[in-house]
Amino acid sequence: GSESGISVKTMIDTARAITGRPIKAVIAPRRPGDPDRLIASSAKALSVLKWKAQYSDAKTLLESTWNVYKKFLK
Repeated sequence: GSESGISVKTMIDTARAITGRPIKAVIAPRRPGDPDRLIASSAKALSVLKWKAQYSDAKTLLESTWNVYKKFLK
């Protein structure tokens, strides 16, 4: 949790750019009960484990994940 938040649209657009693959997405109204914002916090990990996230931007997170996954694609 970076405590700054990243929109779903930003994540999808960034993933498309990094992977070079089409990613289907449906733009739809929020469903009943869906929160307007969710932002994760890593405060407990810092206090309990003394761990702090080094990376929190969408490009770095998705790029590093994609580099692992593409090794297993055929």
